[in-house]
Amino acid sequence: MPIVRGQADRVRDVLHGELTGSVQHHYLTDGRHKYVWLARTGEEQLFDLEQTAHEEHDLSRDDNAQAILAPWRQRLIKVLKGRPEGFTDGQRLIPGQPYAQVMPGYDPDGYFPFT
Repeated sequence: MPIVRGQADRVRDVLHGELTGSVQHHYLTDGRHKYVWLARTGEEQLFDLEQTAHEEHDLSRDDNAQAILAPWRQRLIKVLKGRPEGFTDGQRLIPGQPYAQVMPGYDPDGYFPFT
């Protein structure tokens, strides 16, 4: 309702999404930046969507990467805390945790059987 009343211009500060399948990743975006964490490998990516709308330049490869990645990593830890897969212990992200624990019948290298 705050948006309808003109009291706010958005519902949340960041949006969390995730993709499962052969490339399992979580992402956060605030509309300007997009942070991606690959759940299997722990690789991180960060894009400035105003500078490269098609995610051509990964800021995580820049010299000052750790300084710009740290706040995004902490946001994702907060979002994932308490998830049963164990993606985080509340202090760090933990790669390699299987989704199968909460999604019976899920094949990480295939697809969801919808039968």
